[in-house]
Order: sequence, then C-alpha cells, then structure tokens
Amino acid sequence: MRIPMAKKVLAKAFENNFKVMLIGPPGCGKSAIIEQVCQEKKIDYLIVNCAHMDPTDINGLPIRTGEKTADFAVFSDLQKLTEAKKPLVAVFEEIAQATPAVQAALMQVWHPGIIGGKKISKHTNLVACGNRASDKSAARPILEALKSRCDTILSLDVMLEDWEDWALVNNIDARGIAFLRFTARGGRNFLNDWQPTNEVTNSPCPRSVVNAFKWMEVVDGEALYECVKGAAGEAFATELIGFLEVYERMPDPEECIKNPERVTIPDAAKEPAIVYALTGAVGRLATQDNFANVILFSDRLPREFQVLLMRDAVKVNPSVCKTEAFRNWVIENKDLVD
Repeated sequence: MRIPMAKKVLAKAFENNFKVMLIGPPGCGKSAIIEQVCQEKKIDYLIVNCAHMDPTDINGLPIRTGEKTADFAVFSDLQKLTEAKKPLVAVFEEIAQATPAVQAALMQVWHPGIIGGKKISKHTNLVACGNRASDKSAARPILEALKSRCDTILSLDVMLEDWEDWALVNNIDARGIAFLRFTARGGRNFLNDWQPTNEVTNSPCPRSVVNAFKWMEVVDGEALYECVKGAAGEAFATELIGFLEVYERMPDPEECIKNPERVTIPDAAKEPAIVYALTGAVGRLATQDNFANVILFSDRLPREFQVLLMRDAVKVNPSVCKTEAFRNWVIENKDLVD
C-alpha cells in the first residue's frame, strides 16, 4: 500500500478505534506517517519500543496493597493507555523484534484490551509497526494469535513520487531529490535498495538516503564521499558524487526565473542530470509574484520536465495555483494533468 492511501486508512482507523499493524522495510517511514496523521488530526501519540520491553512492562510489577492482597503497578508511560481522557495513539514500534514472551504479553493489550490488570481507555488507539522477516533486520515471526487480534495488517510500499512530496515540504536538499529522479530514470531505485548484510555497512533506504543527503550541506571532497558511503553504501556514494559534479555545471536557477527566455538551458537528451537538478531548483523558487516567468522558463523544457517543475512548485508553494499563469498552463496541458 502506498503512503497516501495508508495515511487515509490510518485516519479512519483512529476515528473508529480499529487496531492496525503496519509492516514494511527498515527506514521506510512507518512511524513517520503515523506521526503525520496524528498531527493532522491533532491526536496525541505515544511511542513504545517493543524491542526494549520485558513482559513485566506490560503485565505490570506486582505490589502489595494490603496484608493479604496484591495488585500490579503499570509503568508510567503505559499507564497513559488506561488513563486517556481524549484520543491517544499508542505506537508499538519494532514489534517483530520483540521476544515471543513480550509478544504473548501484548496479546492481552490488543484483546481484550488489558494492561497491568487495568482496562485500556476507550480513547486509546493501538498501532503496531514492524519489519518483514525477509528484511533480515533481526525480525522474529509474529505470533499468529497477536496478528489475528489486529483489525488489519497493512504492508507499506514507498514510491519515489510519494517520497518526493514529503521531501519537498521537509527541506530535503534539492540536489538529493534531483539525484533520485535522475537515477530512477536510468532504472536504479536508490530509494529502496536495502541490502541486509552482517558487515558494519549501510545500504539505501528512505532513512539512510536522507542521512546521506544531510552530509552534502556540511562537508565536501573525500570527506563527503566517505560520509555518504557510511550512510547509504559505496555504490550510492559513487553515483551521488558523480551527480554532484554534474550539478555544479547547472545554470543559476534565479537567473532562469529572471531571464526565462534568454537563459541557456542544457540539452535534456545529452545532459539529463543537469536538467533534473535545474527543474527542481526552479520549482522551489516559484512564488505567485514570479510564476509567470517560471511558466515561460518551463515552456522551454521537454514536457516530462515541465510536469516535474509544476509538481515541485505547487507542493512547495500551493499559492501559485491561484495565478492566471498556472490556470493557463493547466488548460494548455490538460492531457498532462489528467
């Protein structure tokens, strides 16, 4: 399931108090999309890491309450599940890394909704996140009785287009976005190239890719190569450094907007890497005031790149949709928009 659909399903699950298990590869953003839905719906959320848990955390610690009586004391964070007076989403992360004993203890949390001998609040929503066994991320088989207590299990797929939408509004380096677009055009999916290994190395996944792009802002030269290799692997680092060398030949995007009809644009057929980078950079600079010039520049690009530029401009600054230039472009390019 793609991220936009998963977010819609999660929103409905929270409205109806349905229990969901979200499964996907490491670093694909499972927890992040839950957090986004909670923020959009103004719902509090609590992160619980199952990999660090002991059955006692869930069942509670026995305490003496009288001469011949005892009860269970629930630890502070988990106690919030029983005391919630308004909607709360409890996110049980790394459920596939939990021991069988912890998974067995979690069964009573999912159904009948008991933690430490106390009933979970009707306002508490339960969500679990985990990796697949095929990801080789120390994931254990999840107990059948625990899986069956979920109202649904969603398998998350991360597509470059969905990731781009997130990256554009989260200030991910434009060079990184352009790099992934360029390599995807050549058939290399660096966003989802997770290669588990016993060595102390990383490989590309959405999380490690973002980590790699962070280094572009603080180091350069050989240090940049080594840091990127450590973040997302040798092949990723080699390709990215080569792309950045091409990127340096990109025309000034501000000049492209200032003089859209006169600036020299590289041939997309011969130097697609530069044009991918340029469209992303111009799209990020688009405003209501300069959008007429952005359209003039866009009209000189191959249609494939026009669409990318428009997507970026609208995502970063939705107000450009109010301009006459945008409305005219949509009318003239109705076949692309449809």
